[in-house]
Amino acid sequence: KTGKPRRILVGQKMREIVAEAIGDRKSGPIFLSPAGKAWKPENLSRTFRKIRDDHGLQKDLVLYLARHEFGTRATEKLGIHAAGEMLGHTQITTTQRYAHADENKLRTQQDSVLD
Repeated sequence: KTGKPRRILVGQKMREIVAEAIGDRKSGPIFLSPAGKAWKPENLSRTFRKIRDDHGLQKDLVLYLARHEFGTRATEKLGIHAAGEMLGHTQITTTQRYAHADENKLRTQQDSVLD
């Protein structure tokens, strides 16, 4: 969105997926379409929708939700700063969209501070 390169860290599980996708290739895109060409966002979304529909999943299940779910879980488990780094955000305000208040959790945390 900004036109600047984005550095995104890759954990071991994703590293294995990427290594399998690359195979013996030394250059070019990481993930290839069945035709052997680079995946484009519209192709990914179309393929995701087809798989979703073939399996009878809800229409409001969209590919972008995977990133949002990851961002939300990372923010909850590791904190907003770590999540922002993993998502490649340069501004913490961008990461704030993944921070959702959990009233029960906030009550418990408040009680633990006052113990």
